[in-house]
Amino acid sequence: MIFSDILCLMLIRKMYLSIGGIARMFSHI
Repeated sequence: MIFSDILCLMLIRKMYLSIGGIARMFSHI
């Protein structure tokens, strides 16, 4: 259970970072 929770947190963090990067690119334009 703990391992799956860690995977979920990593996935959420990766999605958050990718969305933040896209938003940052659009804001620079």
